[in-house]
Amino acid sequence: MPSNTDFVRCQPAPCSHLNGIVSWQPGDLPAGGTDLVTLVVDVHRNLDPGTVLTNRARIHIFDTPAYSATAALTTTVVSTPDLWVQVSDGQTAVQAGQDLAYNITYGNAGSGRAFSTTLRVTPPLPAYVENVGCVPSAGCQWLGGQLHFDLGTVAGGESGDVQVVATVRDPLPAGASGLTVTVVLTTVTPGDAPGDNTAQDYDAIATRPDLHLRTDYHSHTPYPGKRLTYTVHYSNTGHIATTGVGISVTLSPHVTFDAGASSAWQSLGDRRYWYDVGNLDYNQSGTLWIVVTLPQDRFAPSMANFDAAFEIYDDGGSGADANQSDNLFLAPLGVPDIVIEGIEVNLSSLLSHQTGSHVTVTLKNVGTNMACNPVDGNGPDFCGPFYVDLYINPDPAPPPYGPPFGDAYYDRAGPITPGQSIQVSFYPFALPQRVEAPVTLYVRVDNFELSRPYGLVPEYDEDNNVYGPVIVGYGIYLPVILRR
Repeated sequence: MPSNTDFVRCQPAPCSHLNGIVSWQPGDLPAGGTDLVTLVVDVHRNLDPGTVLTNRARIHIFDTPAYSATAALTTTVVSTPDLWVQVSDGQTAVQAGQDLAYNITYGNAGSGRAFSTTLRVTPPLPAYVENVGCVPSAGCQWLGGQLHFDLGTVAGGESGDVQVVATVRDPLPAGASGLTVTVVLTTVTPGDAPGDNTAQDYDAIATRPDLHLRTDYHSHTPYPGKRLTYTVHYSNTGHIATTGVGISVTLSPHVTFDAGASSAWQSLGDRRYWYDVGNLDYNQSGTLWIVVTLPQDRFAPSMANFDAAFEIYDDGGSGADANQSDNLFLAPLGVPDIVIEGIEVNLSSLLSHQTGSHVTVTLKNVGTNMACNPVDGNGPDFCGPFYVDLYINPDPAPPPYGPPFGDAYYDRAGPITPGQSIQVSFYPFALPQRVEAPVTLYVRVDNFELSRPYGLVPEYDEDNNVYGPVIVGYGIYLPVILRR
């Protein structure tokens, strides 16, 4: 057997292998005959190219006269490396601030040694990671923005591993969508096939912007000509910056946009306005204002609300928003509407010139906002109780809308939330003399007027504020419930 080889097999059987000698005993061979035996060996790896392997063969005849013959065959070794490399951090998606460990495995599957072998690692852009290091640190250095591991000579059949550690930046810059690590294994030894000398690991960035929008405004007591300021607060709490941020608002068709006080807003048509925020970094916030004026004249039945709808959005370059539920803010500004549901009358004492009689009025707010008194000496945005008037035998009947009207019993009511019903009682009564004729009752809810300290906030239907007439005949001594 040649040096630098290992025995694999011999054929045909029987044959033997001992101390590097393989032997056959084929028996007699007739004159002119031929025979064939085969030896298979495995050439050692990592022999220098050009190494000569010599196989020597000898045939011997034991008969007399004895005879021997020899032959030799030489083979020149061709030795080449075949490097390969793999990399993985065990992740498919990463978050800002997450620690990463890239495990890099390499090897030489070839027959020859790979001299001056170098492992180059290109980490993600410095804007995406920090605290980048090597494990082990010996033999690793930064060159041209890459980590270089000096592996020296990698013999055929040899393998090894190194590790690169890093931390995803927190916060991340705008547009960061994924991290790619590229690893390249090279050698100065010729003959290496480069097909598997490069490996990559890609991790999607799961961190997303998280835009927030909130609007402060006075949500009570809308009245004609009221100047309403919306204070808009916005921010990005996602650990990644974003770009192309804008805020839009859709206003009620019944309000007037104050261009002078809201000059930063641009009209998009159809009652929509837009504010260009631009870029928004992590934890960056801002405040802006938009001013509108409510209708100057008496509200109409179509004006059940003056809602404004705000929305914040970006251009999507940093991924979809992490929580879109807080990207919208509806600023409702409803308008109340009080209806008088009925009157419960107990006038037996009244008609008999006694005290203790009462009239109970049931009010309901069928509107979309609190029904209250916006003035009451506390400024135009106050929301306090309003007044309800009871008229006995008025002449003429009180109008549903207008200035104060005649003498009346009155009492405080409210505030009343939307959908709520309350009762207001008027008592005691005492007429100057026994009433021998029917009594006519009217109930009216005081209307809004800034100069008056007791009126109801404007309603979207001002023509349903009077209930009556309720006629109560003389000689009645039992409670009577009258309803419309």
